[in-house]
Amino acid sequence: MAVARDRSVFLLKHPNHSGLKVGVLVPTLAVAALVVSGCLHGFGESAERYYPLKQGMKWKYRLTVTELLFPFSGEERVTNLPPRSLAGRQLTPQMDDVSLGAILGTTLPKQLVVEFYGDDGTGIREFASQRDADPEPKPETNYLIKYPIRVGTRWTEQHKTQLVKKDIDVAVVNLIKSTTDQVVVPAGPFINCIRIKASGKTTPDSSGTVVSIDEDYWLAPDVGMVKSIYTEKASDSTREASVVRELEEFKH
Repeated sequence: MAVARDRSVFLLKHPNHSGLKVGVLVPTLAVAALVVSGCLHGFGESAERYYPLKQGMKWKYRLTVTELLFPFSGEERVTNLPPRSLAGRQLTPQMDDVSLGAILGTTLPKQLVVEFYGDDGTGIREFASQRDADPEPKPETNYLIKYPIRVGTRWTEQHKTQLVKKDIDVAVVNLIKSTTDQVVVPAGPFINCIRIKASGKTTPDSSGTVVSIDEDYWLAPDVGMVKSIYTEKASDSTREASVVRELEEFKH
């Protein structure tokens, strides 16, 4: 699973990753893959086994967004498009289509973004993203998973807050916490999942308030992202918001 999209919508990565990968779209008026089995990399197992980039693969997720204690649901559909050459690399464009329904009688617009992923030798990385209004893809540098794939691997990236306060810079530390988690989502149970923890805090603002970011996301072998939980919280307890993403369907 993180860049402001327009005046009404933000894109959260982490998962922007990190999944903050997670490919989730959130409105401001209420916060709203090649399968490689057994393929070895220089550091051991291929990261692509946990984030497949094969053309034609599809995922459907249930979204639960909570802002100001008001939860509502949405749907996210992710599709791997045909490979495309970009910046001298052969990458997989991944189309992310999100619908968040209606709030207080107002229908929220569907949002569409295409993100370009590939393995750069150090992990699965987002190289660029293209939103509705972008004439061309814009460069990004966000890792979903890094080598070696084992407990204790960590990396730090710069992101921006999305929910509680907008576009505040924050250094996010990503850490592989487990490679054996079991996760149960609407699509079923998944074993031997990698769990990655992402966390960071902004520097204090003029009032001394700090915004903390926490995300856990799970990658299942030969499936990819099956669940993510992203939360932002203000230290003065004035605001807290979260997005939960759970896999409902998977086709390869």
